[in-house]
Amino acid sequence: MNSKDLEYVLAISRTKNFSKAAELLFISQPALSQYITRLEQHLGVQLFFRSRLQVALTPAGTTFVNHAVAILNQIQALEQSMRNFNQDKKYELSFGVSQFYGKHVLSPIIDGLHEKMPKYKINIIDGESHFLEEQIIMQKLDFGIFPEPIYNKDVNFSPIYDEQILFAFNEKIPLPKNC
Repeated sequence: MNSKDLEYVLAISRTKNFSKAAELLFISQPALSQYITRLEQHLGVQLFFRSRLQVALTPAGTTFVNHAVAILNQIQALEQSMRNFNQDKKYELSFGVSQFYGKHVLSPIIDGLHEKMPKYKINIIDGESHFLEEQIIMQKLDFGIFPEPIYNKDVNFSPIYDEQILFAFNEKIPLPKNC
């Protein structure tokens, strides 16, 4: 199977008509019909219910179309990624960070990222952990740095930093005996 197979089936699915699909694809209607028949024989399933008045997807055809759309989108994304290598383009990286870490930990990280990835524009979003987790799930952030607790089980976490938290006090002020 190849991308032409996917495009042909999608065109018929959209137009619900072999003749109209053939026009869109710049091939003859008999050639398109034969092509789809050979594809169905190769797959061992019927993709379309055909009548003189209407063409409709079979359940197998619906599954084929759903996968075809995803595959063609992936092919398009891959082609765009490859074209980007030849352009002097800045890539974007969205970075979520909790408000505390944004002020105290972020500077050396950003400096290191700029040094190692000079073509990247780094967008920094600060917020509370649960907000940042939601942004990661919605694919609005590439990654984030924030403390526990973990609010959403659908976000993968890897510890990157152990932090020592200190208790500070003035020696001139006596502490209660039970401290």
